[in-house]
Amino acid sequence: IAAATAVAATAATPAGPGAQWMPGTREAVSTMNSLFGPTGLIGTPTAYVSEHNSIRFGAFFGDDLSAASGNYGIIRYVEVGGAFLDRTGVSDKAVANAKVTIIPQNFRNFEVGIGVIDAFDAIDQTFYVVGSADLVTPEWRGERFSTIGLKVHAGIGNGMFNEELFAGGELLFTKNVSLVGEWDTKDFNAAIRYAHGDYFNVQLGFFKSDFFLGATTTLRF
Repeated sequence: IAAATAVAATAATPAGPGAQWMPGTREAVSTMNSLFGPTGLIGTPTAYVSEHNSIRFGAFFGDDLSAASGNYGIIRYVEVGGAFLDRTGVSDKAVANAKVTIIPQNFRNFEVGIGVIDAFDAIDQTFYVVGSADLVTPEWRGERFSTIGLKVHAGIGNGMFNEELFAGGELLFTKNVSLVGEWDTKDFNAAIRYAHGDYFNVQLGFFKSDFFLGATTTLRF
């Protein structure tokens, strides 16, 4: 892992202020808290983690489910955090999560995340592995994309993922606007995202056939 990290740090260029030095596109629009806490899409995690010495606070507002979450980049490529879930008809629960990013040395624009959701089994303890890759990396012209970018994510886990495949994708129209979709092993979810700089993101879409609004803000120190 150390060798891969060194290669990534020297070969990649940052996408902007506060961006991580990693292969592929790492725009703020691709780094939001997912429903259960980990950096991800809507209900599924990606291979990405919070930056070292940064905290991401997230909120999710749906018809039958709302959540508040937080992730801390405790060391480089490792995040820890949690979420509090307000669920209609059942008891509210707090869940803890952790994830580490691994950058394979021989693959360009590809990363692997290994993590746990609900580490203390408050609802359904889930261990997972997920891969994230840039299938189409946007070309840059100044501060704008000259082509649309495409990121894909796929993984498997036990617990809430039932040892089945979950997958998702992101179409990056600009570094601030994207369309995301995912299959969480039970439902297809989708949203449109907007990133205001690299410190505030918002997304609007549907989760399990219900509309939701989500937001993430990043604090660095």
